[in-house]
Amino acid sequence: MQIKTVDHPWQHYIIDDFLDQHDFSLVYDHCNQYTNLKTEREQHWYDKESEIYDLFYFYAYHFISKIDQIKKVDKYNFQCERSICAPEYDYNEIHVDAKGKVFSIVLYVSNHGRGTEIYSLPTRSSFQKIVEWKQNRAFAFFRSDKSWHNFANIGVHFPRVTINSFFSK
Repeated sequence: MQIKTVDHPWQHYIIDDFLDQHDFSLVYDHCNQYTNLKTEREQHWYDKESEIYDLFYFYAYHFISKIDQIKKVDKYNFQCERSICAPEYDYNEIHVDAKGKVFSIVLYVSNHGRGTEIYSLPTRSSFQKIVEWKQNRAFAFFRSDKSWHNFANIGVHFPRVTINSFFSK
């Protein structure tokens, strides 16, 4: 797990090799069976008894302990979902996460995809960068009133597969 802290335009983390190779292969194989989409975007919430939930719960806490922030998330609920976006999909809403979300981790799973778009304000003209897509890279951040972002799969001809996990109130 290689962690890079980025402070501009708001603090976020880019984590390469978020999962060890064995666990990433397990997640990749699991997600790959769901890439024949019936809609533009499909989401599936994992229940607490699932292997994927347990795996991400472990790695989320491992990461948060490495950045010394356990106290900020310890009292909150953990949730985990698989999200698959069709080629050329655009959420098309620069947003901050809902107030109930405290901390988010997005793991890039598929071979191809478009990373998270980072903004300084809720306008297209305030675009700062795209987190480069790389398999087994995670993008993580604490929700704030300034954590403007968007996700899309524009310019990619393959489904965008992520595992999103959250600590929420």
